[in-house]
Amino acid sequence: MDTFKWFCFTILGTVAEVLLFAVFVVWFTGGTDGLVAIGQMVEPVIRAFFSGG
Repeated sequence: MDTFKWFCFTILGTVAEVLLFAVFVVWFTGGTDGLVAIGQMVEPVIRAFFSGG
């Protein structure tokens, strides 16, 4: 049970960090253009990760 609890904390922490980063980028750039650019850069990495290489 302890392992599951820490797993949940890790997932929630990661999600919170990503959301905070997104808010910071939108605030810093004054729009969602920076967020779209970051998403386009990260997308191939995420696709490769989920497709197994």
